[in-house]
Amino acid sequence: MLDLLLSSHTEIESVGELRHLQEYYTNNESCMCGRPITECHFWSSVEGEVSRDSQFVKHNGLKSLQTKIRKGKHRMHQYLPSFIEIFLIFASKKMATKWGKYFPAVRDAMVTAENCIHICEAVSRVSGCPYIVDSSKWAEQFKAVYLLRPDLIKVIYLVRDGRGVACSQLRRSTLDMKKATLFWVLNNVKIMLMKLTVPNEKVLFVRYEDLCRNRRFEIPRILRFIGVMGQADDLRVRKVGGHNVGGSPHRFDRRQEEIILDEGWKERLSKADLAVFQRFGASVNRWLGYVE
Repeated sequence: MLDLLLSSHTEIESVGELRHLQEYYTNNESCMCGRPITECHFWSSVEGEVSRDSQFVKHNGLKSLQTKIRKGKHRMHQYLPSFIEIFLIFASKKMATKWGKYFPAVRDAMVTAENCIHICEAVSRVSGCPYIVDSSKWAEQFKAVYLLRPDLIKVIYLVRDGRGVACSQLRRSTLDMKKATLFWVLNNVKIMLMKLTVPNEKVLFVRYEDLCRNRRFEIPRILRFIGVMGQADDLRVRKVGGHNVGGSPHRFDRRQEEIILDEGWKERLSKADLAVFQRFGASVNRWLGYVE
């Protein structure tokens, strides 16, 4: 929801989870505007802009541009990071360029990152907005893009109490409490490791709960970090006129105009669920500033 809130600023456009764009074209899924993405005038204009680039003119539109970094199927355990994730934790731009000549996984990741940058540049030209928000939420995605263009990229690290995230996963997937907690832990540990080689001034840490409770402080802080001024009091969750891909199904609910604090996990999670989270996720939750 933060990306939809920010996109109501006149200088900011949100694309949603850009990593899903190729899937949306492959399956002709609905853009947030309600039209199938192949019939959306916004993405058609973006596709036209991308096609003007001589590097991409031979491609068969946005459907042929990979936007999700492949992690590979060869890993020892589902909770262990893949080769490309480990590489990106320690990599520099020079390493990525050099290793890409010999390792297909590295080359593939950097090509994907380059595709995402060119798409965002095309979105900027179509929308007239200098700042583009990609809410893909995957650590390897932001790190690969950052390695290519560190001068352009800033990271908003938005976190939520892990118990709330795990509770949401229980409702939306077939995961049990242990797996939901471990996936949340793994994702946050990867983000923490990935950003170790990113300058502090390039990363802004924001808690979802603080954003909901203290909007008047948090929104101006985020806008200053991005580099835009004003309009903090006027921002609303922008669902009409937006063209996001991926994200929560709530993006189609046109009535919601604010980010609303959801602490339903306090009632939904059983004592057994909380005990599981305490065992596997409490230390990371405390690291993020959440007390018991």
